Order: sequence, then structure tokens, then C-alpha cells
Amino acid sequence: MKSLKPLFYLLTFLLFMSCEKEENLTRTEQVLQQITSQKLTLKQLENKNPKAFNKITSINQLKETKIQSKEVYSPVYDFYIDTSSILNIQVNNYNSYTFKIFRINDDSTVENLILSETPNGNYKTGIIKYTLTEDEKNKISNHQYIDLKSKMSYTQIDFNSLNDLNLHSRIECRDEERTVWVTCSEGVHNSSNIGTWNQCTADVPPTMYIAVSTVCESTGGNGGNTGTGNIDTSGSGGSNTGVDNQNTDTNPTDTNNNNNNTPINEFEDVITQPLLTDKTPIQLFISNLSSEQLSWWNNASNNEEVLKISNYLEENGYNQGDRDFAKEIIDQNVKTGLKFDIELSKKSPAYIDFSEIDKTTPQGEKLDCIYNKLTNSPEFKRLFEGTFGGEQQKINVKFRMQPNLLSSNNLPSDGNCSPIEVLNGNYYTVITINSDILAGNLEKANILIAKTIIHEYLHAYLNLKYLDINHGTSLSFLSNLQLEELMFYYFTPATEHDFMFNQMIPVFQNILSEIVNNLLSPSDIADFNITPITDANGIVIENFNFMNFYKYLAYEGLHNSQSYQDSIANNPIELRKHLEYNRNGRNTSKDCQ
Repeated sequence: MKSLKPLFYLLTFLLFMSCEKEENLTRTEQVLQQITSQKLTLKQLENKNPKAFNKITSINQLKETKIQSKEVYSPVYDFYIDTSSILNIQVNNYNSYTFKIFRINDDSTVENLILSETPNGNYKTGIIKYTLTEDEKNKISNHQYIDLKSKMSYTQIDFNSLNDLNLHSRIECRDEERTVWVTCSEGVHNSSNIGTWNQCTADVPPTMYIAVSTVCESTGGNGGNTGTGNIDTSGSGGSNTGVDNQNTDTNPTDTNNNNNNTPINEFEDVITQPLLTDKTPIQLFISNLSSEQLSWWNNASNNEEVLKISNYLEENGYNQGDRDFAKEIIDQNVKTGLKFDIELSKKSPAYIDFSEIDKTTPQGEKLDCIYNKLTNSPEFKRLFEGTFGGEQQKINVKFRMQPNLLSSNNLPSDGNCSPIEVLNGNYYTVITINSDILAGNLEKANILIAKTIIHEYLHAYLNLKYLDINHGTSLSFLSNLQLEELMFYYFTPATEHDFMFNQMIPVFQNILSEIVNNLLSPSDIADFNITPITDANGIVIENFNFMNFYKYLAYEGLHNSQSYQDSIANNPIELRKHLEYNRNGRNTSKDCQ
């Protein structure tokens, strides 16, 4: 008799577990009659349920700025979670949240991630996989629900590590998935007439949900893990579909089947509906990234930059040109680690990092305003092509501001530039603008600041061209050179004259002429139209000429070049025109709107 005791206890336990299973299934059908569902954005989830929000955003240690993004990447499982439209299913106080999942290299299956509330207020997490034909996907898309028996499998995962759960005990647990059909409120449409659901006029239409129950049984051995497939009696775990519940119909208006006294903390099923994972525009964009670009995109330290690119693509409609430019930005991020302003970069001759410009200060606000005026000029964007001819590459530029900026000769300087080498022989240039000329007693006119920015751009580009033909040149050597000095090293006297007068100066003229109304006030322009250029004795040299105005402004900073000395400094009339046009320029508007 002694030997029969363990068997008696085992049979008693199994009988209890079997009864509990049937009770749970019955309770499931009762509770499902009270079900509601809605679609949420990630921001709405944050407001509705911070705990669930924190669970989903804990993947990849997301930053606050990532909240607006529509994709969350799991580096462990190598999938993306679409957070743009979250299915929230509610039964009394129970909530589940279903997210679409997509993988870069797998279009064959439909996968969803589910957060399901447990009685203690925490969440268990699982991945449900549907194996569907294209015809079945189309039917689901058209709300023509299909019987998903044998077409789905559920795997519970540890959300902290996103690893499959291993349950090491003498109790084997498995997840049972089943389809639950909800009859319409008129009691007419149910699982027996799915083809006519589109004719239903009931206030509450028929629908279908997936319910997953965790069922535990004694194994008498070492236990197993939660997995998928048929029930494995060897202790390896698995999932099974309860045949008796595959086509269970519940009626939301049938009070005889509705046990409103059933406390929700006794209901432990996972409830979901299939969400098809047709790739969104941003998912298609990610799918077409190179391995290097994708590695950068998935790096949590780049979340802020990824968000900027995602928003840029969203705002511009994902057209091919913007997708290509976004990839260019990613490539330059990989090379330099800079934080690019995408809109400014798109309209500039360079990829622009404005991250150190504090636009809340008068100086930063002024620099940002003048720079945006420059981007209104089509010729500004093609500055390097216009100056050097042919196809020219955009360069990488980081802008900074500094007070009391001095040249290498310890003289006040409006701006300077320094090439910086990063890994693998890549360079970017730091352009520093003297903040004293942007606000305060030394503030300069709008048009002179715009001229300075163009000047420093050309200086930066010529630095890199010099490095291309003079490998091993010290970067500190180039950083200490003014543009006029660099021109001496880069050009012969003959080619310098041609570059300055036939290539560089015309570009200044073209750019400034396109945005003169953005930089000067109407009264400035009106005054110039009646103000002639005179010599020291007041004799008129010429009526005010705007193209000459831009030309003589461009000469500033080139005084020591040989070409300037030959053509301007040694010619009294030309020198006078230079001085007078610049005097007029200094007296123009400093107010940038």
C-alpha cells in the first residue's frame, strides 16, 4: 500500500489540474463577452499605462527622444517593433497590448509581440507567430476572419532579456492557443457564416480573438520549457490547441452566459488579434540600408539622430530623393560622428552640424537667421561647383561661435576654419564665427555676416583640396592660414588671379544678389539707389551698382593676396570703390527677421 500513495497523490493532482483547465477555458469564454479593443499610439500608451510603456521602451535602453519614433529595435531578437499603431484589448481591468514585428530578412511569416497584464499588475510577454498564405492575409485585411487552427504558435519570453523562458521544475507548463469567435450583438453572424460578415448590420459586429492559456501538468521529471509545436510528453514542452474551443462562439448580449461576478484576477489568458506586418515606409527604408548603415541605425547611442531622420522622411513623404539624402546623412554620421541638421544640410554646400549653436542666445539666433537666409539662394547650395567647376562633393562642417576670435597674427577675426581628422582618413571642418559680430557693440550688418560664412566655406573647401594634393600636411599649419595665405600656397600667381576674379568673386555676386532682399531693409535698398560712389573730393565715380557692391564686399579678407595688391591696392579708383562700398555695407541693417 505504501507504494500506491505517490500514485494516488499524482492522480489527484492531475485531476485537479484537468478540472482547473476546463474551469479556466469556461471562464475565458465568459470574460471575453465583455471585451473591447482600441488602437493606440506610443504616446497614448505612455499616458494610459506608464508601466506597459516602460516595458516596451526598455528595449535597447531607449532615450526620451525616441518616444516619437515609430520603430523600436530589439538587438537580442534582431527584430523591429512597430509602435505606430498598438492594439489594446481590454476585459474589465485586464489589458493586453499587441505590436507588429518585422525582421529585415524575413517576409514569410507574420509575428506580433504581446504584453499581457497578469493578476499582480505586471506583464508577461510573448511572441505569436502566424503562418498564413497570401490569400489568408488578404482575407484578414478585409475583416474576413479565418480559422487559425494549426496556423499559430505562441512563445513566452523574458522581457528583460527577450530570451525564451526555461521553466525548470517538476511541473511542465505549455501555452495553448485557440480561436474564440464572438457572435454579433443580433446573434446572427458567427463562426459558421464568416463569408456573410460583411452584410452584418448589428451595433456590435462579429469578431475573432486569439486566447492563449498557460496550462501546467506534472511531468514527474526535470520539466521543460515553453515552446511551440505539438505537446511533447518527453518533457521538452510545447503548445497545443484545445479542439473543443476552436470554434467557440460567445454572444455579448446573452446574459445567461455572462458571469459578471468573475473577478478579473482569476483570468490569466493572453488575448490578442493578428496584426498583419506589411512594411511601412520607414520599415522599407530600413530594409534597404547597407549593413554598415543598419549597424549605425540600430546603435542606441544614435537614437536622437535616428529620430531626426525618421521625422524628416515622414514630413517629406519618403520620396526617392529624400530617401537617398537620408542615406547620405547616415554615411556621413558613420564617418564623422557629427550631428547633422538635415534641412540645413539639404540646402547647403556641406553637411551641417549646428548642434553647438545655442539658438536661444542673441548670437545663436542671429547666426541661425543669417544662415537660413543664405539657404534661400540656389547658388549657395552649389557654391563649390560654381567656384571650382565640375562635380564637387559636399563636405562635413561643424559650426561654432567664440568671442574675441583672433587670427594667427593675433588680429581680430570675423571667422576661421580648422580641418579635423577622424578615423580612416576622413575629415570634417570646424568653422568658428566670432560671436562678437553677431550681437552687442561690435555687431555687424547682416550682409557682412553672410559674406563671412561664404568666405569660410571656400576656405574650408580649399583646405581639403590642398590636403588631397599635399598628403602629410600638418592640420595645425592649415588652421593657422587665412584664406589669402592658403591661396598663395595652392595657386601660382597666374592661377590665383584667375581663381579670384573669374571664379570666386562671381560666386559671391550671384549668391548675394539672390538674397539681397533678405539681408537688406527696403530703406537700405532705396538709399543705395540714390547714393553715388564718389572719390575723396566728392566727385562721382559711378552710380551705386549692386553687383559691384557684392564684388567689393567679397574682397574683404583678401587684402594680402597678390591679386588684390595688383588689381585693387595699386589702383586708386578701385581702392576708393572698395572702401566706399564697404562703408555703405557696414551701415546696412543688422536686424534679421
